[in-house]
Amino acid sequence: MPLLIFAAFRIVDAVFFVVAMRHQPALGAVNLRGLFIYDPPMPAAPGYLTSATNWDGQWYQQIAMHGYPHELPTATSGPAAQSAWAFYPLFPAVVRLVMILTGSGFPLAAVLVSTTAGAAATVLLYRMVMRTGGPWAALVAVVALCAWPAGPVLQVAYTESLALLLILICLQLLGRGRYGWLMVGSVLLGLVRAVSLPLALVIALHGVQRWRRRAHEPFGTAERWWCGAAAAVAGLSFAIWPAVAAIVTGQANAYTRTQTGWHGRTDTGAWPSWFSHLFPPDFRGVGGMLILAVALVLALVPSARRWGTELRLWGPVYVLYLLAATRPIPSIARFLVLVGLPWVPAPVRPGRTAAIATIALTVLVGLVLQWLWVREYYVDAGRVGYP
Repeated sequence: MPLLIFAAFRIVDAVFFVVAMRHQPALGAVNLRGLFIYDPPMPAAPGYLTSATNWDGQWYQQIAMHGYPHELPTATSGPAAQSAWAFYPLFPAVVRLVMILTGSGFPLAAVLVSTTAGAAATVLLYRMVMRTGGPWAALVAVVALCAWPAGPVLQVAYTESLALLLILICLQLLGRGRYGWLMVGSVLLGLVRAVSLPLALVIALHGVQRWRRRAHEPFGTAERWWCGAAAAVAGLSFAIWPAVAAIVTGQANAYTRTQTGWHGRTDTGAWPSWFSHLFPPDFRGVGGMLILAVALVLALVPSARRWGTELRLWGPVYVLYLLAATRPIPSIARFLVLVGLPWVPAPVRPGRTAAIATIALTVLVGLVLQWLWVREYYVDAGRVGYP
């Protein structure tokens, strides 16, 4: 069932890409706003596979084909230029391996890797929720994930699919007390996205909960040490890629300097976050507070027990991390794919009519929002938005 749902959404989204990309003009070495490279240049109205390398996909294509620069590129004006060092290596490395094994080009290999990882993550989410909440909760979780407005990103050259799969694997290992393998998963996650730090906090909270329940559930000294070590490894994994960038380029702040290449003019001089936009004159961070409030409600309502302790911990912790580490940009819709929690307030034991209505409404709303996301953000036609 989860694979059928995932496949159905991916087919519809592929049609969305083909139709929407008819409005994208030809793009040369730099796109219309000078924010992202297009190398090789992209023709007008590209097909599905070519369009899969839009935006960040171009950077991953450069990494898969040419690796990382040995020196940190500098901008003609400003402290740092946009470069491949802002992008983590595991996804392009896997894509490169697929290219070698299949003889395919980057677009096809990237789509295969993202779609396969997304399908595996969907199945894993279904099984995790099924174990704690039963088939109805698992079905709602899968439909909500696949219907998320930025869900089309699960089939293009972005890291969301692989990151979500590794996050769910780590959360499942955490729930089973497999702390040794959890360390391995944390290190791999630290090479895909900068999200191992919130995972470390989730591991620590898991340990606190187990310690509080020690009278009813054994949590011996050895397990405590393993749990603490897993939290420490997850936290340290957050620094792996910045450390690699520093060693290769010879500049200790190479990674953070490169990240500033994507900050707006009003954000320079300090690390921006949603919290820094809470006050006049802009108030953009208020939306982030609403997102956090929704995540907390989803995690704390009684019916959320169907999702399991680890997923419930991950949702609010990850959202709080996003608010502290990112700024108000359209990409937040894509970042929130990694929350993994259902965004649908579904009844615990619905009747047939309520169940059909819940699923139908979720699918309808999701597909409408996905079309808007592809058309207004993913198509590079000079609009303000970008994914």
